[in-house]
Amino acid sequence: MRYFFQKYGAVGVRMFLIALLWPGIVWPGIAAAFESPGLTLNLYTNPDHPDFKFQLGADAIPLIIVIQNITSKAIDTERGFSSLELYNSVIVTDPTGTKHYLKQGDESHKMPAPYFLNGRPWSLAETLPADWVRSADIDDLRNQVPIMNTTPGWYRIEAYQPFVRFASTGVFPKLGSLGLLDNPANWTETVRSNVMQIFIAPPSGAQVKVQVLDGSEDPPATPGQVPVRVFNNSDITPGFDLAQTWQKIEPVLSGTTDLNGLADWDTDSVCLTEGNYTAVAFYSSRYEKANILSGTGNGWGSECTGSIAKTITFISEEPPPLIPGDLDGDGDVDRDDVQALYPYLNHPAGDYPPGDIDGDGIITILDVRTLMGMCTCPRCMCP
Repeated sequence: MRYFFQKYGAVGVRMFLIALLWPGIVWPGIAAAFESPGLTLNLYTNPDHPDFKFQLGADAIPLIIVIQNITSKAIDTERGFSSLELYNSVIVTDPTGTKHYLKQGDESHKMPAPYFLNGRPWSLAETLPADWVRSADIDDLRNQVPIMNTTPGWYRIEAYQPFVRFASTGVFPKLGSLGLLDNPANWTETVRSNVMQIFIAPPSGAQVKVQVLDGSEDPPATPGQVPVRVFNNSDITPGFDLAQTWQKIEPVLSGTTDLNGLADWDTDSVCLTEGNYTAVAFYSSRYEKANILSGTGNGWGSECTGSIAKTITFISEEPPPLIPGDLDGDGDVDRDDVQALYPYLNHPAGDYPPGDIDGDGIITILDVRTLMGMCTCPRCMCP
């Protein structure tokens, strides 16, 4: 510095210092790429429910969302980060697999469009100190997810917060602190929370097991990968058969059988409120069912402590007895059967074994005449 002062004088020193400090005032500094957001996002519920079990229609379901800086340094991010974003970050998955997204607060709240300065995009920035914590409380999650008031079972709750951590910031006249959006050292991804699973228990319910058996074998086989669905009887349109029910009605449970023939449901844990249901399986191009009915002694228990096991057995259907001379299998002997023989006249019986009526090894006009004598149609429509 002394050499610099002697060579360039005081004016030169001042210009050197301004050049040195200027990037920190109006131009971003250089930083290594961030490998993490430096934040944690966590979900909590009422400590009065340490087992995450709530009574259907009775217990409020509170939720606390907490995000905090876990580094020993300040973090620069987009200005306006608020509890609104925390509300909107929550996703609730109900027992049917449907996702519910929370939309709380002022929907007009939006981050401003980026500023383009010196040909590069900037965004309003704020600094989160080392001890920074922000939270949002939901008194009763049922108000945002009404299905929690009516449908028991396991609910999955998680949060995903889009977040940018600026590697470069600058202070600009009138605009204040800005973060450089296109800096490759930024951390720009999503902060994920812990996954919370809560159970909403009905006054009376049961876990349901359905086993599928192939009764055409001895002993019966337990086929795997058989689709099984459980329908609430109140949802089934009157007059629907099993095929229509399967194709047109939304099931309350859906899954496939494992190697033991037991249905594995698509949800983590399943509870049915006491009621009347129909379990249907589709196997070997057929539908079969088992009824699950309400009432004492059927396996229902308070707060879904009951267990109900049902078996759906498929038995191969025996073909109807053959009618002698019924070559087309329509249940009678008529001109259609006789006409079916003509193309095989004078052919070996191996070409059309049923047509060798007299069993002489060849299909002849004698077989045709014999078949005509076997005609069973009411008015004898044989030629």
